[in-house]
Amino acid sequence: MIRYPRVAEPARPAGTRAVAGDEEAGTLDLVLAHPVSRTRLALQRFAALTAALAVVGIALWLAMLAVAGPAELEGVTAAELAAATTQLVLFGACLGGLAFAIGAATGGKALALGIGAGVAVLTYLANSVFPQVQGLEWTREASPWHWYLGGEPLKNGLQAGDSLLLLAVTLVLVAAGTLVFSRRDVAV
Repeated sequence: MIRYPRVAEPARPAGTRAVAGDEEAGTLDLVLAHPVSRTRLALQRFAALTAALAVVGIALWLAMLAVAGPAELEGVTAAELAAATTQLVLFGACLGGLAFAIGAATGGKALALGIGAGVAVLTYLANSVFPQVQGLEWTREASPWHWYLGGEPLKNGLQAGDSLLLLAVTLVLVAAGTLVFSRRDVAV
């Protein structure tokens, strides 16, 4: 059975379609027929996701600077806005890295999107709800939501430890997804 590529792809998170999108559309074999290694393809796809996150982060930072005066945010400096935006971009890269890893490992966009969204919700609960139960206070420290917001970057500036943790988890997820993708059979 010949599978033709789709003309229009509905909007989905970039991490889920970085590799899995081409595989489900039946075009990954065509992409891999070019002289590019799977590792290079996967890393370039994640680099594109990261670049898009950076552009959105810069646009958000500039927009916040523009509305800081009218919104009466005199107590918040440009550096604090940059810190919060940087940590937001790292947080997005972390969750995007998870979706990327699942999509690269399984070839399924829906699975990557579902697990990625489920982990985002579960870790949100781990940061906000679970710590209210005696004995589950530790879950806050294991949540990327806490690494993003726990140090209050808008008030205290860039939190180096939390930022490095978000970056490290992202790099591990991308490395794992890339490694599995480079070694598995792809659907044709």
